[in-house]
Amino acid sequence: MLLLPAPHFLIPSMAQASRISAEEVLTKAKAAMGGNAWNSVIHLERRGRLKTGGLTGTLHEWESLLDGRSTSQYDLGVTKGAQGFDGKCQWFQDATGDLRTEPAEAPGNQAYMTSRAYWFPERGQGQIAYKELYEGRYHVITLKPDGLDAIELWIDGRNWLPDRVVTNPGPASETTFFQDYRNVSGMMMPFRLYTPKPDPGQETVIEYTSISVNPKLAKGVFSRPVPNLLDSGVEGGGTSTSVPLEYLADHLLIMATLNGKGPFRFFLDTGGVNVLSPGTLKALGLHAAGAVEGTGAGEKAESFGLTHVSRVQVGAAWMKDQSFYVVPSLENINKVMGVEVAGILGYELLRRFVARINYLPGRLTLTIPTGWTYQGPGVGVPFTFNGHHPRVKGELDGIPGLFDIDTGSGATLDVYTAFASTHGLKERASRSITLMAASMGVGGKVTSHMIRAKELKLGGVRMKAPIVGLSTSTAGLFADAKAAGNVGQGFLRRFDLTFDYGNQMIYFEPNKNGERPDRWNLTGLIPDPLDLGRIAEVIPDSPAWEAGIRKGDRILMIDGKPMDRWTLITLRNHFAERVPGDHLSITVKSGNQDRRLSLLLRDLL
Repeated sequence: MLLLPAPHFLIPSMAQASRISAEEVLTKAKAAMGGNAWNSVIHLERRGRLKTGGLTGTLHEWESLLDGRSTSQYDLGVTKGAQGFDGKCQWFQDATGDLRTEPAEAPGNQAYMTSRAYWFPERGQGQIAYKELYEGRYHVITLKPDGLDAIELWIDGRNWLPDRVVTNPGPASETTFFQDYRNVSGMMMPFRLYTPKPDPGQETVIEYTSISVNPKLAKGVFSRPVPNLLDSGVEGGGTSTSVPLEYLADHLLIMATLNGKGPFRFFLDTGGVNVLSPGTLKALGLHAAGAVEGTGAGEKAESFGLTHVSRVQVGAAWMKDQSFYVVPSLENINKVMGVEVAGILGYELLRRFVARINYLPGRLTLTIPTGWTYQGPGVGVPFTFNGHHPRVKGELDGIPGLFDIDTGSGATLDVYTAFASTHGLKERASRSITLMAASMGVGGKVTSHMIRAKELKLGGVRMKAPIVGLSTSTAGLFADAKAAGNVGQGFLRRFDLTFDYGNQMIYFEPNKNGERPDRWNLTGLIPDPLDLGRIAEVIPDSPAWEAGIRKGDRILMIDGKPMDRWTLITLRNHFAERVPGDHLSITVKSGNQDRRLSLLLRDLL
């Protein structure tokens, strides 16, 4: 249902909270909602108006109450699409006709609510508990479908009608209020759903204009659509194209033209979608609409506008009629990189072409999938989709888990907060180093504990002694409680990679990068990414710490070169050539004193 909480719930009770059970609350709610009339409801159909992220449009929904299947179609002008649950998996279709599926467990809570399993236990098992009587008025019931996340349902004890539903109770909770109840075939149903946000421009409002009970449905309304991608190809009737691939500051970059303008430099990001920076939007003469809320690696949510690009071209490969998010924080990432990056190309490009990444030398080859088969010596690893990320099965130090594959990350592995905590990874490590700004991306900075693990294994490929960041995030992508972590370039660049999104396979072929040990920080210095001359952190018991360098000091010169001549890319490349035992000449300003120092480099993990 457009990734919104289920818009139809019927729950709790009033009276003395100490004497009423969850089951009694649910019984009273069902009676207030129409009682036994619900026993004969098989299907529901809704039509209405949708307002979300500053965009307005139409919404059309269907539900099957007997088995939890559902389909929702929306049209917001600048973007449209559909999503649903066909009884086996959750699917998403965008405006281009592309279809993406997620594992069967993904829609669990939605299917549980759609089938009203809290009234009809035979439709879905779960735990039901009375939580509290809030403000002497609202009965709060906790529903936890087996193996899935908890949901809170609030019932107004004055009329026994559902007042709201809270998903992901806690810091990242989202609340949807049910309003404007009307009688439909003897049942009370909300005609208005309201999901507030801290930024009023991002709130979601659904206003139904009609609700039909047991309507005659078109054949296949709950079936997964058949993808029909006719919006891409290779010029000149070819089947593939090969273009240069840059590896800068542990990121992959390619050149592309948009609407015939450019070329522009883009991140190639397996976990990303089409993204533009505000500067690129202006250069193209385009305008953004709406304020869609989204998150990245950081904990902060951002507002993304949407725009439309008629044609995207990488070498001879092209796509047409593509939607792009406009992400303000890309401007900061450009400052960190020291080069102008126009945006991100990821899922949409890789979904339409088989992509082969050769690190040595840097080349990207895009091939039309029709008739293509893999014929190389690599190891094939199957994946599912976590949103737009490829997600594979693997192990970290023998502990099984699910790992997202992310060419947009410069790290080796970022372990998600819940996995790190559950398995005590910090406590098991011989040493850990806490960084307040271990990395930066969409959503802001990320705090991590850095350790060196024993082995990372993905399918049939592995890496010894990887550097691992243990996230402490409570929101954003790194707060994912269902997976182990996010695998980045520290692991991926050791292989030439072939991504076959159509068949959900990644092929790994070892290259010469695999011979290099995984090194992290040899100095103990953490420069401010937005001001390389300022020292943001100094790791205790490191060469820099032992030399008396502290947070807030300024770096004036490194190996005889003034800081205004360094960029993040040149600085990283310089350090990448160093090994333990080398000396680094550095001039530092501490207060009013300039000091020239020689640091003896060593591994800190």
